[in-house]
Amino acid sequence: MREDDGIVLIIVFMMIVIVLLFLVTAWKFRTTGYIFYTPEQPRVLSPENMTLALVSAGEEYMQGDNRQQAFSAALEMSEKRKQALLSLAHEDPRRFLRLALPVQFRERLPLIIQSSIESDSELEGDLTMMLGGSVPLYFLHSQNEDFSVFFDPSLDPLPGHVTIHGVRLERIFVADSITVLEPLAIRPFPKNAAVILFSVGGISRPGESDGVSASLFNTSLLSNLTSHVYGWYTLPHQMCEDIHCTPDVSSSVVTSAEAAAREHGFIHGSYDSIIYLALTNDSCQPAVSCSDQKSVFLEYDSRAALAHQVGNTLGLRDTEGDHYDIMDGGQSLNGFHRYQLGIITGNNIYDISVSGVYTISRLGTNGTQVLRIASDGSYYYLEYRNSGISLYRVSNTGESVMVDDLILPGENFFDSARNVRISVTSLSEEDISVSILFGPSRCVHADPSVSLYPLSQWGNESATYTLTIKNNDIRCSESVFSIDGTLPAGWKQDSPSTIILDSGENTSIHVTITPESLQGFYTFSEHVVNTNVPTLHADSEGGYAFI
Repeated sequence: MREDDGIVLIIVFMMIVIVLLFLVTAWKFRTTGYIFYTPEQPRVLSPENMTLALVSAGEEYMQGDNRQQAFSAALEMSEKRKQALLSLAHEDPRRFLRLALPVQFRERLPLIIQSSIESDSELEGDLTMMLGGSVPLYFLHSQNEDFSVFFDPSLDPLPGHVTIHGVRLERIFVADSITVLEPLAIRPFPKNAAVILFSVGGISRPGESDGVSASLFNTSLLSNLTSHVYGWYTLPHQMCEDIHCTPDVSSSVVTSAEAAAREHGFIHGSYDSIIYLALTNDSCQPAVSCSDQKSVFLEYDSRAALAHQVGNTLGLRDTEGDHYDIMDGGQSLNGFHRYQLGIITGNNIYDISVSGVYTISRLGTNGTQVLRIASDGSYYYLEYRNSGISLYRVSNTGESVMVDDLILPGENFFDSARNVRISVTSLSEEDISVSILFGPSRCVHADPSVSLYPLSQWGNESATYTLTIKNNDIRCSESVFSIDGTLPAGWKQDSPSTIILDSGENTSIHVTITPESLQGFYTFSEHVVNTNVPTLHADSEGGYAFI
């Protein structure tokens, strides 16, 4: 071989080595998530890849090589990831929970980073609900701390004294389970209220408040309140940015408004309820109308929402389709909400369980005003409004949905599931007679309920989940449910293929998932079908982080 040929071979060999090193490095970066970009968002790390990068930086830090460089990379990534997770808490709580670092990975990070990122936690405290537009906002007061709480979509949180489990990040808590230790008590009806009127955003308002009290307390919910109106007060323009919902309402604005009112005799502890009304211009709007347990904060020009908000502070839940009721934008209260607030008592409600003709008085008068029929875990409420019977259904969580807003004489309502027929036989100005006829109970099929726990697991080997299935059929024979997993390619599942459940029965089984994949975050789902009625089915999604 000539000397020139040897040089050529060496050069070719070195080029091959360089190419291989480049490919190996690129593959390593791809699997650790450092430079994994989606086509739709080039060079923008997703929260998933931020999480993988943080785990990788933690491993490098623990191995002791280039510790300072690894620490700097982990610190920078943890801050970016924190901001992404705080956004996810509101936008996609389930995704947030899946990305939360398990303790075994969190402990491999520098201590200063561990203290600033998310952690598994369990809190006990008082859960309250506020309304921000159509979105409920939840807050937990626990051991002198207040948290904004977001829930996995599969949960139906109820206000009260609760224990919640999930993930904490700063003052944000994302819950994957909730136990109600004591339901929200029906609070005593407020007997007196203070109204503080103020303006921000450069608006000036005259000092007189004549007519404000009358315009605010013209609903049946608020008519018993004794009110004292303070204001108007013009607050500094810069306070515009402080108008927002927090667990203590809007502290900066409230403090200034109360300070102004104190000069005219306002004493905070002298009132059962405090109402803050803000007049603003177009460039300075409260983020949401909101309420806590004793106070309401909203725009002056949104007075129509006042009674609704006060109802929430008293523990009332929203209604659906009942435009008569305050909790759906009306001007009065339905019988159920009157019962909750103690305006009517059990003596004004008659429970129906046998067929017959029953007479009730017009709502808001004396005597029996509501007929109530138990119906598969909920109740029908019948009451005399306007020129006929209004019929709505109340769930065991306190939500009411209008079924028929006006049943007139000669008309009837038939519930095929409960096999009950309701018709109006006669009415006068004072009362109305209703025929209620029960037939033999019938079988009612329904979609099953399915939940998978935990929502996500981390590792590189088999993981076991608990799948809970409930047969929601009513008064039916037992049903056979098939179980089938939809998994990423190459993954395996070990679980029973079928189970048998009676109506209303639930059970939990183990589902073991064996992953086979590259590093990353993956989802799978469990599909459960009632084989007696194959159109009835439900799905539950799980997650697995392959590390």
